[in-house]
Amino acid sequence: MVYEHTIPFGAPSQLRLMIAPGENGQAELAVLDQFNEPIGNLKNMGASLADLRAVIESDTAVVHAEGPQASCLIKVGSDPRHDDLEVHYEDRGTAKAKTATVTIEDFKELVDRLLAETPA
Repeated sequence: MVYEHTIPFGAPSQLRLMIAPGENGQAELAVLDQFNEPIGNLKNMGASLADLRAVIESDTAVVHAEGPQASCLIKVGSDPRHDDLEVHYEDRGTAKAKTATVTIEDFKELVDRLLAETPA
């Protein structure tokens, strides 16, 4: 499947957030363009599966994903009227940073699938 392990975000955008299984309780995150390719250095960012689960279950949890030249921060959005998570990503190699949103529902579905695929 072309969009396996991804969800759209930053609507109305063609960007996708990828969260794929990693090793040793970790997941790999990337920000993908409309061609399903990582944007610049926004790839190979690692975060723990426990942190991904926690951000769904808690209003105060934060996911910090770090890569060689990029980072991604995921947390509950600042507007209580919306069921969104803020996704702040930064490409340190090009000094570009952006903040977008993803629905909690989409994020939860993606993380639940990821956890179901990951051996305990």
